[in-house]
Amino acid sequence: MKIVFKNLSSSALIRNAVQEKLAPILKKISTRRKGPVTVTVERENSSTQAGPDHYTATLMIGTGARGTLRIKEAAADLYHSIALLAGTTEFVLRRSTERIKRQSRRPSSKAVNLRDQLC
Repeated sequence: MKIVFKNLSSSALIRNAVQEKLAPILKKISTRRKGPVTVTVERENSSTQAGPDHYTATLMIGTGARGTLRIKEAAADLYHSIALLAGTTEFVLRRSTERIKRQSRRPSSKAVNLRDQLC
């Protein structure tokens, strides 16, 4: 897992928090589907207006032929955005796995078309 920092200084605490939250979830992905994994942690701050910082955590998983799975969460606190990302990642991965299983069980389109023509 590669961790990229944007507009933030690199910190061991942030690295540990990201690895602690996301490593157990990413272990559940089958090795056939998992490609390069990148987590981007960034701070968005307006240089023209005063105000609180806004933190964004983005997870990108290369899935080979299916493209890249990209999940993005934002919050006012960095650790909160990482926790939101972990929860969303688990949900999205479960849904994508179910979708792949459903597609593999679906009858081929030729068989469906032949059946419809016979009826």
